[in-house]
Amino acid sequence: MQKGFTMFELTVTISIMVMVAALVLVNFPQYNRRVAMGRAAQEISLTLRKAQARALAVQKFVATGQFPQGYGVFFTRASDKEYILFADLDEDNLYTAGEAVETIALPTPLLISNLLAKEKTASPGTSLHELHIVFYRPAPVIVMSGRSTPTSPPADLLAGDVEIVLSTPEASFGTRKVVAWTTGQVSVEE
Repeated sequence: MQKGFTMFELTVTISIMVMVAALVLVNFPQYNRRVAMGRAAQEISLTLRKAQARALAVQKFVATGQFPQGYGVFFTRASDKEYILFADLDEDNLYTAGEAVETIALPTPLLISNLLAKEKTASPGTSLHELHIVFYRPAPVIVMSGRSTPTSPPADLLAGDVEIVLSTPEASFGTRKVVAWTTGQVSVEE
């Protein structure tokens, strides 16, 4: 008796491998977008931590040479593909022109689909047009403020937490939420 594989066995094995490879390649774009969404959510979380660290470390704002009391992160639905790390030079708890430290763009096709102010147990929460999260020193104070419409005046949010919701234009890829609490805790949720 000869040892080895028959042509039939080789054909079946190669066919199975081709089908598995085809399934992987078909699902790769979905997988790639989910990974990109997870990375973007982690990047937002890290940017919030960076603002907190800058505020507590008394970091100099290079553009003006000032040592601002607070640093924050600004999100707006009007520019839903980016967000801004800023130095709150005028201590008004809001991002204003000239305070930007860094503008961070979300990878294509991700966007900020919603900004919510809410208590963790409440649903669905108040939808916001823009959101400002500012960290102050010397005590680790966090001020969250926002506008519910583009023309409404900014107001301090009395919510226990805020959510920054990331999604893609196609709803099939799901969402990721970055949740920031008034206590300073930041988490990423599906």
